[in-house]
Amino acid sequence: MATDYFKLYKSLGMKSESDTASALQRGVIEDELENLEKGLDQYTEEQKSQAIVHTRQDVVLLVSHVSILSRKMSKALFWLRAICLLLGLLVLVIYSR
Repeated sequence: MATDYFKLYKSLGMKSESDTASALQRGVIEDELENLEKGLDQYTEEQKSQAIVHTRQDVVLLVSHVSILSRKMSKALFWLRAICLLLGLLVLVIYSR
């Protein structure tokens, strides 16, 4: 299963989450191809349709989370820039005396 791949790749010391995610994806694809080669089409049409709907729901949820995080990061960067500007002005005022 995919969790076994996760443990394996983590134990091999993958450099980043992206490497681990790619390895997990490859593991799942290999498992599915192996099942198809063995003739193990274990999913009914109803299960396949349901999986598509759930995948769409997951994608919408992920996109909304990323959007919210993006907005929060934008606000945080605004305040960070404002603080840096104020500190810069304060340093100029102090050193100009």
